Amino acid sequence: MNVKLATYNIHGCIGSDRQKNPRRIGRVLLEMNADIIALQEVEYTHTVDELDIISDNHPYNAVLGPTVSSRKSHYGNVLLSRFPVAAERKINLSYPGREKRGAIDADIDCRGTIIRVIATHLGLIPAERRHQVGVLLDNIGDPRFSRELTVLTGDMNEWFLWGRPLRLIHQYFGHSPAITTYPARWPVLSLDRIWCRPAASITAVSKHKTPLSTVASDHLPLTGTIIVG
Repeated sequence: MNVKLATYNIHGCIGSDRQKNPRRIGRVLLEMNADIIALQEVEYTHTVDELDIISDNHPYNAVLGPTVSSRKSHYGNVLLSRFPVAAERKINLSYPGREKRGAIDADIDCRGTIIRVIATHLGLIPAERRHQVGVLLDNIGDPRFSRELTVLTGDMNEWFLWGRPLRLIHQYFGHSPAITTYPARWPVLSLDRIWCRPAASITAVSKHKTPLSTVASDHLPLTGTIIVG
């Protein structure tokens, strides 16, 4: 079975035209028609109304992974899945003196086959990312949660293709295509990534570039096909 997976930094639904438009993000999701979507920089209230707008008319189960919370709203990661979520865990990736970060670690039941999906958004400075990748790999390697197929995806914020965080991930997962997704209008940086273990389980990794996606956020979505079973 083929499962389409996407990662998308929606930038709080603020597009390259500086307009905040959750419905526009929802239309990009319709264009992609992905089965599992990792979203970053999602803002939602305690009633989750903005997230409802984004996912309106989409039959998704949502796993919330807020990293910054207040009395009125949350901000952080969200994992959407058309398949049932069998289990969910949160990984704390916060680094002293920096914005709080985290990852969603979920077991997705793809018609009887459980795959593990880790969705994250790493920090802006190299030391922070090195720490966060170390924590991620420690959690991914925990035998209590190991699965035959594991996906790591998200906005890695790594500008340098030879940077140590990517080298560490490649040692575990193998290399992933470096597809330029940022900035959305004229993408030159490969900030958004999808890895699979085993590496042969992922094909057709590409950016989703359309007239709508180039304006809906400052990132383009990245998609890939996961071969399950």
